[in-house]
Amino acid sequence: PAGSTGEAAIRAEEAKLVLKFIELARETEPEGRVVVSENNQIANIRLENNDVIVIPKKSDIVTISGEVLIPKAIVFAHNANIEDYIQRAGGFAERADRDRILIMHPNGRIEIGDKQRVFPGDQIIVFPRVDPKRMQNARDWLQVLSQIAISANIIGF
Repeated sequence: PAGSTGEAAIRAEEAKLVLKFIELARETEPEGRVVVSENNQIANIRLENNDVIVIPKKSDIVTISGEVLIPKAIVFAHNANIEDYIQRAGGFAERADRDRILIMHPNGRIEIGDKQRVFPGDQIIVFPRVDPKRMQNARDWLQVLSQIAISANIIGF
C-alpha cells in the first residue's frame, strides 16, 4: 500500500512503464546468442539448419553507457579497471547503482560486478539505482527486464 496519494500516483506511472516495456519485450524476437568459447575452451555445439555463425570483429574500443555522466567509447588500456573507465566517462551519474555494473564481452558472455576484468571490445553498462520505497521488488523487476533486454539485444552492442 502507498503511504500517500502522491506515492500512489508515482507507483501507478511506474507500473504503466513496466507494462509498456513488457509489451515491447514480447514483440521482440530474441537474438539467440550463444557463448561458444570461454577460458580458451571451445564448446562442442551441434549446428542446425538456418544457424548463423558470427565471429565478432576485433576492437580495441571499450564502450561505457548507462548511468554515467558522459557515455562514450574509449580506447582499451591494459592497466585500466572498471572504475577507471567509468571515471573516464565522467564518473557515476546521480542515479547510478554502483553495485550493478554489467560487462558484455564480444563473445556474448555477460558478467555483473565492479571487480570483473575489462577486455578490448567490452561494453560496460551501469544500471540505475531504484529507490525501494517507491516500488516493491524493484531489483527483481530490473533483473528480469535487463535479462529480457539483453537477450533481445535491446541494449545496443
